[in-house]
Amino acid sequence: FGMIAFSVFAVGAGFADAKVAGRRLEALVLEPPAESGLNAAEQRFAADLALIVKLLQTHITANAGYSESLARANADLPQLNTSEEIRAVVLTLIEENHKIQTKMDELSTSLDESVNKIEKLRSNLADANDKAMRDPLTGLGNRRFFDQEIDLALGDAEALCLLMCDLDRFKAINDKFGHA
Repeated sequence: FGMIAFSVFAVGAGFADAKVAGRRLEALVLEPPAESGLNAAEQRFAADLALIVKLLQTHITANAGYSESLARANADLPQLNTSEEIRAVVLTLIEENHKIQTKMDELSTSLDESVNKIEKLRSNLADANDKAMRDPLTGLGNRRFFDQEIDLALGDAEALCLLMCDLDRFKAINDKFGHA
């Protein structure tokens, strides 16, 4: 979000061309094809991210129009002779300012909603990943969890000790008390 917000700020402050900033935004989001193998949560996350980029592109377009209004007023004001002409330019600027403020309020609301959706999706994805690593009955780590922990331990440590044990006649315990 930092780069996206920076590009929007740059356009708003007059530091970048709106078309260039729009191309930057388009380059930041690559919508994965439907057959890419992403799960439903990842697809929703990508769709919400694409919505945020679309909102920011709308902001860039609106901001560019506002910048053009200011530039026109800046060019026109020195050439105006009567107070009525100056008044007309000022009223136009006030109207343009009101329009851009309304659009920014709408954008802010939409972005807040999208950020909330994304945070919820991240939380759901983290929960799903945790559930995929644990036995539902005992809450103990499963084989995936074990493999992940071994990989982490091998990457972090110079030496690793792994203890494995086998309980004799454990089948009788499972048969008597159940496998759960």
